[in-house]
Amino acid sequence: MVGVLVLAAGGVVGWTLPAKAAPALTAPPQTAPGETVEVLGTDCLGIDAAITATVSTASGQETITQVQPDPETGAWGVVFDAGSTDMTVNASCSTYNATTDYPAATIDVRQDTTINATDLGLSFPGYTGAVTAGGTLQIEATGFPAGENVTVTMYSTPIVLATPLADAQGRVVTTVIIPPDTAAGIHTIEVKGESTGLKNSRPILVQASSAGPMTTTNRTSALAERTPQLAATGTAAQILIPGAGGLLLAGGAALAFTRRRSTGLPDPGRGHK
Repeated sequence: MVGVLVLAAGGVVGWTLPAKAAPALTAPPQTAPGETVEVLGTDCLGIDAAITATVSTASGQETITQVQPDPETGAWGVVFDAGSTDMTVNASCSTYNATTDYPAATIDVRQDTTINATDLGLSFPGYTGAVTAGGTLQIEATGFPAGENVTVTMYSTPIVLATPLADAQGRVVTTVIIPPDTAAGIHTIEVKGESTGLKNSRPILVQASSAGPMTTTNRTSALAERTPQLAATGTAAQILIPGAGGLLLAGGAALAFTRRRSTGLPDPGRGHK
């Protein structure tokens, strides 16, 4: 964070720090009873960062969920099922030395689902709040005309993930791969009919892949570099065997010398006086 030095005619007045940007909270403005609702947030960064999300309904029910944000981006997400009454979502980011509240989000639960008969249903079966870059995401959409060509696109940088066809019931079910180089954070999945223009979208949270680099190649190369040295110098067993033979010869010579001294025989290696 960069500070601002305040100057006046009489000299330095003070030093101020710019206000920290308010954290963002993303939630659908409306839903239907029993539908899956996802709330996403950003900028929860710091030591021991944790999110506490509280979903309160107009009927007095309350659900509290705690999640860990992405340590690099501070992005997070929670998923829950909508009840039969309107909901209010409150969330806070707690770190080692501070707590920041997100702006509350209100979700309107539609009681009459026929009001918007042309609305498209969009869900991600098996999605539990985050998907890893390079992983898969199942997409299910309903409400298209039978046989409609549908385009599945991920934003903010548009990337077409699939182009399935709606079945006889206007339903699309497809599994897409999130590109491995997708930046960690919040992205949007959109389904759109080619001829009708009908579309719907939902946000998802993408987490960076944690797989580390493989080291097998380096280990193999190191082993290959050492192998020729063994061939040139011989194995440890080949070195020890000649040494053992030398010790045996030395021991034999010493034994023969001892026997000559004890029997009084002349030493052939020395001349006679």
